[in-house]
Order: sequence, then structure tokens, then C-alpha cells
Amino acid sequence: MKIIGKPDPARFAFAAGHLCSIVPDLTPDALLAAVKAYEPTATAKPNAEPDSFLKLQEVAGEIRVTVRTLWSWRAAGLITFTRCGVRGWRIRRSEVQRFLAELNANGKG
Repeated sequence: MKIIGKPDPARFAFAAGHLCSIVPDLTPDALLAAVKAYEPTATAKPNAEPDSFLKLQEVAGEIRVTVRTLWSWRAAGLITFTRCGVRGWRIRRSEVQRFLAELNANGKG
């Protein structure tokens, strides 16, 4: 969850009351303490989740190859794509990282 700026106290109180009505053991004080104690991990990147899906054009731009090269690598079984809709294809960020690590380990990167 990404919070920009300070949350509106009225909305927070409404959400806390709603959550407390759904989860009987949750008190507003416990919820407030949990929110105040929450700290994102140092390794978390706000714009890059490990398994986020990337468009082929995004991956090609990041690793400086053409989209056609990505398709060639897929045909050779070096990288996997995921179908997204009827005509769309995506690559998991973790798959790109795995592929690049494999290239570096083989001395080709």
C-alpha cells in the first residue's frame, strides 16, 4: 500500500471502524499501533515488485535489445513469456532477473 502525504483522519477513523466491525478481535487502538509500527523493508522498491509483469518493449529497452531478439530467445527456450489477454505478452521481472543472472554466470553478459 502506498500512502501519499498524511491520511485524512476522518477516512482513517471510518476505515478503522469498518475493519473493527469485520474483525471482532481488532480494536481501534491495536489497529492504530500496527499502522504506526509499520515500516517498509529496506529491500522493497516502490516501483519494482519482484514479480511485476513488464511489457516486451519495457524489457527490450531495459536490457538494450530488440523485441525480435526477445522472441528469438523465447523460441530457443532461454526466457519465458506469459500471455496477457488475446494479443498481449508480458515477462515477469523475476524471469528477466533470472535470465540476466544466467547470462552473467555463463560469461555472455
